[in-house]
Amino acid sequence: MPVSSIQAFEPLLYGYKHAKAATAYYVYLIHEFPTSFERLYKAARELLQKNITSNQMRIARNTLLNDGLIAQVILTNDQPTDNFGREMYLPISPVRIWESYKERDINNILSDEYFEKEIRSLDNIYKKNFKKYGLGTEVGSVTVLINPYWLFNLILNQPLQGANIYLMLSGLRSLSVTYNSFYHKFLKQGAKIKILFNSKDAKAINAAKSLASEYPQSVKINYTSVNYGTSRKFIILPEKEGGLAVDIKKILSEKKNSHEDFEGTIYLQKKFQDLLIDEFEEEWESSDPIGSIP
Repeated sequence: MPVSSIQAFEPLLYGYKHAKAATAYYVYLIHEFPTSFERLYKAARELLQKNITSNQMRIARNTLLNDGLIAQVILTNDQPTDNFGREMYLPISPVRIWESYKERDINNILSDEYFEKEIRSLDNIYKKNFKKYGLGTEVGSVTVLINPYWLFNLILNQPLQGANIYLMLSGLRSLSVTYNSFYHKFLKQGAKIKILFNSKDAKAINAAKSLASEYPQSVKINYTSVNYGTSRKFIILPEKEGGLAVDIKKILSEKKNSHEDFEGTIYLQKKFQDLLIDEFEEEWESSDPIGSIP
């Protein structure tokens, strides 16, 4: 039931300005997908005895989007609306959020059996409603507005044992700052990673060299003279079947935001995945190992 899910999940969002509204939105989005904002809001008000406003829930939704706990779907001609309903947002797995917060839970409150049972029960509903990839569909492509945190968690939620991950990046800042732990998690789950980058930032290069030396059999990082600008490409190919190809661009803004916004498309079609793999391999052939950079 949503009420037990909300009770279990709310501690994970205590730091939010409208924590109750954010929790209700996230939980009901999983339970009711595909749905509409009006339906979510009505259900939340009934459950919380009207102790919530429409404005609070919209603010909470924007906060979840900015923090990378949900992504916004942008409709294109290839995406039928009936896959998503009128409320076109995709949450990351509740287990991913729970495990992330659990790592910082010094009192081990969130390791309690009650929390685990409820979060995994919610995750079962998530898997049913958002399908194999967490995208609400298992075919075609999905265009999204995201915080990269959402994307890294989406990748982490794929079957990574024996998977190959290909990254085409303009720089390596994600290795040295915010998302470094994700690379380690990918590798510990059994993935192999190849990275093409175009940056000579010393701090980022040192972090990349450190990762490559720690996992010499699983990580290969090369420098390319090709400037990717604001573009990023991720291809995740599991050992058995399926996969994701992600082609996104950073949205430039004059505002000083606490987060970065990216817009792009996630391809489930093998023919488009193959196109990006071919592009990667062609550039890899003319690139230089990171060890050759002083």
